[in-house]
Amino acid sequence: MGKVGHNPVKFLLHVEGDKLKRAAEDPDYLAIYDLMMEFFDQYMRQESWFQRNFKDQSNQLVAYFSAEFGVHESNPVYSGGLGLLAGDHSKSASDLGIPFVGVGILYKQGYFCQKLNRDGWQEATTPSWILMR
Repeated sequence: MGKVGHNPVKFLLHVEGDKLKRAAEDPDYLAIYDLMMEFFDQYMRQESWFQRNFKDQSNQLVAYFSAEFGVHESNPVYSGGLGLLAGDHSKSASDLGIPFVGVGILYKQGYFCQKLNRDGWQEATTPSWILMR
């Protein structure tokens, strides 16, 4: 995972400014960036499955309650099955355009990370992370 643990915010805090400046001036990089942004904009503009099939229910909202949501490994507020299932449900609802809000618990220190020691016993460490404001 390196220094930033696949966290894009941490990456931007740690990357050297001159590297960002060089990327911002690189025509090849900018062409790829523009292409990706156009793909994203097209995706966001298209009518969703929910909009096509339930036009009269656009003012409804689905509330999804879960103790944990496995959205990305850089935000360790899940431990496994339940969190990954809730994350998958959230992603599917987003892909379908369902008006959806996830309600959960924000654990101050996240969940513990586990590994097996040489004897095969689980060892747990609790990552400490600071919320960005």
